[in-house]
Amino acid sequence: MNADSDWTRSSAKWVAVLVLGVASVLGVSWAILSGRAGPIPATGQQPETQSKPATDSETIGEGRSRPDVARLININTASSAELQLLPGIGPARASAIIEDRTANGPFHAIDDLQRVHGIGPKTVQNIRPLVTIK
Repeated sequence: MNADSDWTRSSAKWVAVLVLGVASVLGVSWAILSGRAGPIPATGQQPETQSKPATDSETIGEGRSRPDVARLININTASSAELQLLPGIGPARASAIIEDRTANGPFHAIDDLQRVHGIGPKTVQNIRPLVTIK
């Protein structure tokens, strides 16, 4: 092979190194920020976070795991982003909650969320342990 056509001896090598380096840094940063950093399990092994079954205090609704919420979310003061941390609440429902409390005043009970279009008893049951009205 001609030395002039060998990419490992040209500037292309440094471009490849730079691209791979940036990709690695971004990947590690993403893992850290999303809470997924940790050792990669060997083939056939499950990560530790999946091998531990959820206890009763860590489940909501139909045995689903409780999302990582450090504190209760006040449905009378929460922003759209905070409301979207709740299971079953996306951008549209979060906006509907904010519009309803603006138009009709604060929620006096968690069950009052059912007055918001698209939120029924099942959604209220799933988010009840994660929210407050105080």
